[in-house]
Amino acid sequence: DERERALVASQSQLTQLAEEAADLEGLITSLSDEVDRIRTEAEQKRLEAEAAARRIEEERIAAVQEAERARLEALQQEEEERQAALQAAENARLAAIQALEESRRRAQALAEKPQIMTPSAPIASRRGQLSRPVAGTLLTRFGTDDGLGNRAQGETIETLANAIVTAPVDGSVLYAGPFRAYGNLLILDAGDGYHIVLAGMDRIEVAQGQFVVAGEPVGIMGSIRLASVAAAAAEKNNPTLYVEFRKDGRPVDASPWWVAIGGQGRT
Repeated sequence: DERERALVASQSQLTQLAEEAADLEGLITSLSDEVDRIRTEAEQKRLEAEAAARRIEEERIAAVQEAERARLEALQQEEEERQAALQAAENARLAAIQALEESRRRAQALAEKPQIMTPSAPIASRRGQLSRPVAGTLLTRFGTDDGLGNRAQGETIETLANAIVTAPVDGSVLYAGPFRAYGNLLILDAGDGYHIVLAGMDRIEVAQGQFVVAGEPVGIMGSIRLASVAAAAAEKNNPTLYVEFRKDGRPVDASPWWVAIGGQGRT
């Protein structure tokens, strides 16, 4: 149909040119000009078609290149994730091996270390021989006003940040963990009905059932006051350690047991 329409249009054009020509020479000239015009239009259309084809090909190539780039990026990301997972697994394996070796070393050290399960001497015989568990300033003493309307049942010592707390006496760990307003609480069973209470530490480094000897590190103070049962300590920003001696469940004055007895001031 398109060819027939083009043929009819061409024939109509030729008829019009023939009617307009004055003579044969004019007809030939008109026909030649028309052929040139048609050729020029055809060439222009061919060039436009080639340009459009080039654009389509360029767009196709760009799309292929973008798809390939995305594929390579996905492969690279997948490989990086795989390598990261492998590295994490290797790190976990090495950490497990290190922890296992550390456990083995500790077990061997414990096996080689003589196990002490009882105090070297009764605590009643150690009066005037014990060192306070931490160095610092004595804020409250046993029996003084605790600032809360009661008598202090133990001592409160203001100490330095990150100070190491040591066991004042041989004994087994009866309790180690948080407890109400005391914060981290450590209770040592010193035998003969005596118990030593230490409270206010940032970390406790011993566990329930463990036996410790006098002077052995049992905990670490924090950088600020964490907990206290005395009003005097509440006014301080520095860490404070609460120390309480108990005999048969009742608080007793610990001062007779310390090597150096001080009032208000450095312990």
